[in-house]
Amino acid sequence: MKTLVFPIIVFFGAALTASCAQSQYDAAPSNGIGQQPASDSMPALTTYASPGPGTNLTSTGGRAAERGWLSPAALSGQPLIYVADGQRVLIYPEENGGSPIGEITNGVTSAYGLCVDRYRNIYLTNWRNNTVEMYPHGGLNPSRIYKEHLRGPLYAVVDRRGNLFVGNGGGGEVIEFSAGSIKARRHAQSDGSEADGLDLDRHGNLYVAYRNSSGAGIDRFSPDLQHRENLGISLVQPQGLIVTHSGAIFVVETDYANALEKFLPGETKPELRLVPPNTLTELARTRVDKTLYASSLGGAVYSTGLPLGVDNSFNFVLSVGSSYSGVQGMALSNGQRF
Repeated sequence: MKTLVFPIIVFFGAALTASCAQSQYDAAPSNGIGQQPASDSMPALTTYASPGPGTNLTSTGGRAAERGWLSPAALSGQPLIYVADGQRVLIYPEENGGSPIGEITNGVTSAYGLCVDRYRNIYLTNWRNNTVEMYPHGGLNPSRIYKEHLRGPLYAVVDRRGNLFVGNGGGGEVIEFSAGSIKARRHAQSDGSEADGLDLDRHGNLYVAYRNSSGAGIDRFSPDLQHRENLGISLVQPQGLIVTHSGAIFVVETDYANALEKFLPGETKPELRLVPPNTLTELARTRVDKTLYASSLGGAVYSTGLPLGVDNSFNFVLSVGSSYSGVQGMALSNGQRF
């Protein structure tokens, strides 16, 4: 694999602030200005006693061969990269990138964020269709579809118990689904009107990058979603977010604020700020926190080493050749999962 090294710009102890954090909900996936639908009347926290209809598929039927494909290499157990590209999810080998070795199209309508749980199930957010689709490892058809209270879902994350958390682009809520259930268990309101990148730390706390008309930042919720803490980090237009085993936060800034920022635990100013060769979207890291991967609006996937330092550069991994407006999400089959 040929490695391309791009220049970086590093600032220490410099806070990045702005008076307005634009929304991407209606304008996704180009990250432009959008308008969220009016928030409904749900309280900040609740347990739903009478959930609405959902879909749970128990049979894949005969559609797999018609709506996607998998090569033997995609089923070999090697580490994989999943890339969300509009109407499809492409599958690549983590080693050497190259050409796709699989493609999922059934149930994919507006692919946005991706995540993989410890059993290698794939979760895809369809932001226009207001659904999250779960695909079993090696499956081309969704085995579970989540719908309840989802409004423009952008990103999702699964905890060690199998509970699914989804961030709404419209309204800024985080919706939780219990393991194995398509019924919404509870939700919590972020400080924003749009919830973007999500991740969990090793204690089960949920981190949410949010946006609203007056700014953007990061909230931290307790594992039961009962307690919310604003971390006091000032951002512009955040998107992907991850938390490492040490508690460091990495967050993507999109549009004119184009950057990857690193915040140490308890700090509100970035220890490090790198300028990527393209606008980054979703982040993922390998299981041992060795390598950080990022998708981009240019359709490329990049990597860089961890722990991130002043001498880091972005290495080109693969190009999707997207016919869509950039790639909004990616995930690793061997990604870090607390």
